[in-house]
Amino acid sequence: ELFAHVCYDSIPLRKRTTLHAELAQTLGKMGEDSISPLTLAGHWELGGVLDNALDCLLEFAEDSIRCYALNEAVFALSETERLFCDDSDNPGRRRGKRRQRYRFHVGKAQLARYEGDLETALEHVRAAFKIIEIPDRRGTPEDQVTDWEHSELYCLRGRISQTQGDYLKAAEDFEQALSFLRESPNEAKRIDIEASLAWNYLKGGESDKGLRLCKAVVAKHTMERIEDGSLANAVARH
Repeated sequence: ELFAHVCYDSIPLRKRTTLHAELAQTLGKMGEDSISPLTLAGHWELGGVLDNALDCLLEFAEDSIRCYALNEAVFALSETERLFCDDSDNPGRRRGKRRQRYRFHVGKAQLARYEGDLETALEHVRAAFKIIEIPDRRGTPEDQVTDWEHSELYCLRGRISQTQGDYLKAAEDFEQALSFLRESPNEAKRIDIEASLAWNYLKGGESDKGLRLCKAVVAKHTMERIEDGSLANAVARH
């Protein structure tokens, strides 16, 4: 091991940087099953390609949050934040593309929500909204926030409001979330949002709206119309 370190340190820095970048590129082609995104991020960072390192860290954090591996997500987002630090070559300028900073704040908001810190979650949600509300004419199409991500952000704020007991405010956000997925082929996601919307209307005292939406969802996805009546209302509530 000592010999390996001595050999590594003997390689000129510029050459080392090039080798790390080439290794990251090669490993990246092998697929996620062959190499951890964290390992890949490390090579991209040492190779001086920080945008790629950030993408790997954010991808790992998002996957970890989906699997409720929160400690891993915390680590990945802390590493992301470290790479976002002020660029010593350009004082006052922060690294990270627009969409990367958006994904970072969404991840931090999700973590804070799971930890029960709703105020911190809302701070990061507001930061994410601020990023997407400012037009960015210099960004590439890949750097733009997608309709799916817009929808996810509104859903996240809706879930926070729902936890706080502000059901009608939550319903407004789920309505907005749904508006971004009108043309989406992801039927399951639309059903999920419609169900959340109906539930918040019911909890917020808007029973008529909630029941109408429940019936519409059932009719649309089972091709069966729900007639009026106490039994039908019970089915719709369920």
